Amino acid sequence: MTALGQKTARPQSHYIPVSGREIHVVEWGQETDPCLLFWHGLARSSQEFEALAAHLSSHFRILCPDAPGRGLSQWAKDPLKEYHYDFFIEIADALLDHFHIEQIGWLGHGMGGHIGILAAGGPLQNRIRALALNDVAMVFTTDALKRVADYVEMPIAIARMEDFELIIRAIFMTCGEMEDDELRHLAQNFIRRRDDGLLTLHFDPKIAHALRDVQEDQNFWPNYEKLTCSCLVFRGEASQILSMEEALKFTQCGPKAELLTVPKAGHTPILNHSDMAVEALLKFYKTKL
Repeated sequence: MTALGQKTARPQSHYIPVSGREIHVVEWGQETDPCLLFWHGLARSSQEFEALAAHLSSHFRILCPDAPGRGLSQWAKDPLKEYHYDFFIEIADALLDHFHIEQIGWLGHGMGGHIGILAAGGPLQNRIRALALNDVAMVFTTDALKRVADYVEMPIAIARMEDFELIIRAIFMTCGEMEDDELRHLAQNFIRRRDDGLLTLHFDPKIAHALRDVQEDQNFWPNYEKLTCSCLVFRGEASQILSMEEALKFTQCGPKAELLTVPKAGHTPILNHSDMAVEALLKFYKTKL
C-alpha cells in the first residue's frame, strides 16, 4: 500500500444489462463527486484498480467495469463482434447513461487506453474531459497481435492455489514489486474453477478470436492526434512495451500530454505503488473535471 492511506470506502458491485450483456461494474466513492472511469487491460479485470480506486475514492466517484469476457461480466455469444473496441465503447457510453453521468475522466491500462483514445476522439468526445494512459503502446503489427492471442489461449490448468500464485507473480512481475498478501488477493480475483475443478485464468479464451481476425497493423497515433481532451501518460521505467521514443511522441503531437515515468516498473506500472503517480492523477483530474 502506498503511504497515502488505507481504503476510504466500501465498493459496490453492480450487474447491469447493457447491449444484450450483463456487465459487472465496481463503484467507489460518492455520487456527488466528479466521476472517473477506469478500464483494464486485455486479459485483466476491474480488480487491478482496487487499491488505486480506494485511494482516490475520497475525491472522486469511480466506475471500474469488467469488459465482456473478463472478470464477472458475461461472456460473448459472438466473440468476433463483441470482443471489439466498438462494442466496448458502446458499453461504456451505455453505462454512463445508466449512472446518469455526463462527463468523466478516463484511465486506461493497455487495451483500456486504446478504448479511451478511440472513445475520446469519437462517440464519447463530449464526455471524456481528461484521459490518462498507463503504458499504452500505439502501434501493433498483426504478428504481434497473434503472439498476444497465443498467450491468452494458453491452456493453464492448475490444481493448487499455491502454484497458481506463481503464475500470477510471473504475469505481474514487470508491474512492480508486490507483497505476498497483495499477490494472493490479486490471484484470487484472477481465477475461476473449470468444470473439472482445476484453476485457470478468469477470462474467456475466445477473446483471442478478435485478435486473430485483425487483417492489418494497428496504429492509434492518428486517433490520438485528433484528441481535444487533456492527457496524462505514464510509462514504466523498464517498459518493454512502450519505448521512451514512442512515449515522448505523446508530448509532441495531438493534445501534447504530460509524461511521467514510474520508477522500478515495467508494463503496466501498479500506479498505487507510487505516491508520485497517485498525486499526479489527483492533480490532473481535479484540475480538468
